[in-house]
Amino acid sequence: MLPTRAHASALMLALASALAVSCAASDPSPVTPAPVSAPTASARGAASAPPRPPPTPPPAACVDEALADRLRACPSPVPAVSAVDVLEAERRLPPPKTVKRREGGAIDVTPTPLGPEVTAYLAKARAFVCGTRASPTAIELAQADAAEYAIARRYFESSHWEEAAVLFDRIARRSSEAGIYAAVLALESLNVLEAHGGRRACRATMTAWARDYEAQLCGPGRSPEPTCADLARARRELETRGP
Repeated sequence: MLPTRAHASALMLALASALAVSCAASDPSPVTPAPVSAPTASARGAASAPPRPPPTPPPAACVDEALADRLRACPSPVPAVSAVDVLEAERRLPPPKTVKRREGGAIDVTPTPLGPEVTAYLAKARAFVCGTRASPTAIELAQADAAEYAIARRYFESSHWEEAAVLFDRIARRSSEAGIYAAVLALESLNVLEAHGGRRACRATMTAWARDYEAQLCGPGRSPEPTCADLARARRELETRGP
């Protein structure tokens, strides 16, 4: 066992005492030792106690719950927006960004500013989803699902990984037609947050979400088998790696 700083201090005191005795024995002239006061408890503690390391900051949460609540909430009042309004706003969108790579070949995952056209589109699409889900017909429900997926996809393509993860997770848990594909992109967004954003907590979140998605979306007659097989493989790998 390596000696602690307290043990080292005690050894130094013992060595100093031994040297003092040796010097006194070799000096022929008698020397009257000066009285030495015993060190106080606080002095002994100050000499032996190691300096306290700075407190370790808590790990960053995988997903900011305040941000998640804002993304899930509907504006009040909800503006009247039609599917045509959303399509017109979508036509004004700039093309999705191409994958950028940093020096050395690593993919650049830095978020891209959304810009006024994207911000306007997201607001209209969100209002359409909120207004339609209040009392949808079958056609409107399908349109709302498509609009919600498009919102999440736009965040994903703009490298806004946290927003994408929250919205894709919501779609996946609704078990819509796009649920399994939203599940895959939700996990991919969390993976980027962990690997490139320093969010260590995302490993446990990925594992929990993968289990939920597999149980909810996969099985006979449900989501496509190859995608569910990939999901199961990802879940097993996460469980093997651990937190």
